[in-house]
Amino acid sequence: MKFRIVPLVVAALCAIPSCLVEEMRAPQFVFEVSDVTVPADTVAHFGMGVRTVTALVPVRCTENWSAVIVNPDAAPWLSIAAQQGSNPIGADVTGHLTLTCAFNEDYVRRSATLRLVTASGQKREVTVTQEAKSDRVAIDGETAFTLSAESEADIKVKLLSNRGWTAEVAEEQATVTPAEGTGDAIVTIKAKPNYSCEEGSVATVTFRAGDKSVAVTITRPADVPFISANAVDIRRNYLPSATEGVLRVNSNQPWKAEVLSNNIRDFALQTMEGEGGMGTEIPFTMSPNESQESLSAQVRLSLASDPGKNVVMTVNQWTGFTVSVDFHGVTSEEACPLQPLDASVPQIPFTSGFLNSGNAQYDYVLTGTPYVFGLKGDYLVVRNGDIRFNASNAAYVKFPAVEGYRLAYVEITTAATNKNFSVAQNPDGSILVGARKTLAKDAKGSWEFNETEFNTAYYLIISSGSSRLSEWVLLYVK
Repeated sequence: MKFRIVPLVVAALCAIPSCLVEEMRAPQFVFEVSDVTVPADTVAHFGMGVRTVTALVPVRCTENWSAVIVNPDAAPWLSIAAQQGSNPIGADVTGHLTLTCAFNEDYVRRSATLRLVTASGQKREVTVTQEAKSDRVAIDGETAFTLSAESEADIKVKLLSNRGWTAEVAEEQATVTPAEGTGDAIVTIKAKPNYSCEEGSVATVTFRAGDKSVAVTITRPADVPFISANAVDIRRNYLPSATEGVLRVNSNQPWKAEVLSNNIRDFALQTMEGEGGMGTEIPFTMSPNESQESLSAQVRLSLASDPGKNVVMTVNQWTGFTVSVDFHGVTSEEACPLQPLDASVPQIPFTSGFLNSGNAQYDYVLTGTPYVFGLKGDYLVVRNGDIRFNASNAAYVKFPAVEGYRLAYVEITTAATNKNFSVAQNPDGSILVGARKTLAKDAKGSWEFNETEFNTAYYLIISSGSSRLSEWVLLYVK
């Protein structure tokens, strides 16, 4: 009997090692990682300031692992930031290796080698390749805008670029500030108004960076017929000795002129019609005012196709009486008050100074023409002979606001050659109220103001350097 059961026992014993081997077999080792390609740069939203590219390298491994850069001195643009998670040395057996790459500013590819090592000493090497730089320029936001025909609105766009760029404007339909630059920038576009009554207009601004470009378009519809005058031209004040002047009109269609009323002697417009345009000048002539009262003329400008659309402009030729005053020369900041013989005329002290530091002085120099006041109704005029600026840096004549009056007109005649003059406001000249003019020898420059303040500021006639005023006139109005 015992011999009969032996085959069964043997069979059972033979089956046991096969099961134990299957259960005790070690897990299969896995270590997988692949080469990776990284872009040259990253397109970020404007203002984010991103200057690096982040790349993830998938790693599959059944052991803990760590990574290093082979020959890091040859790849300063590459760094290992961390694995995905909080452990940068590879405690997680699977995950992602996080790389940080600087922007590639060269037009050639570059590469580096990573070495990954497991806890048991298994090694893998992978190649990290960063693409070559390619020119890029883009707009972060809208690229097409629509404005009304006459809108003066500025359009601001956010430009993204990875290199130097320039702005090109088709047919000078807009101005761009700045017109060139490097990298990201906020750019201001000011499109020209469309004054045509027949057709719309499209201004195109193209930004180019290398061989790449992006365009911004501003569309305007056709305008409606209009005629208007600049505010400074509605009421213009001329000295009694004036013999000519200019009116300016804005119109997008042909216009006609007519004189409604006039008591200015020999007043005449040089043209009575025009084709339209912005800032069209209409010269006029007249004889000096020898009367003892202010004179005026009214001119109406109308659209030829629609006389109901018009603007009326007034020319005032004022007059005044004069009184003699005492005068003495001064230098630097010494005050020089004018003493009119008529007590009704306000005293106006004048001082001099420099906008830049300097030891040289300049003088008021009298050459035979005394200071003269004129006062009549709403007008006050201060007239002066020579003033010489004996200084090479920027200098000024300073005069205060007059109680009850505001500055309305400044006129100077220079005996210098190609010097710059301007009119500023406040004691430090911080607010420019009269734009800079470059005057040739014996040339006359004038500034007219409608918005200067009463009693609150000083005004300065500023010279760019050594020069001389052969005559200057200030007009104040109530």
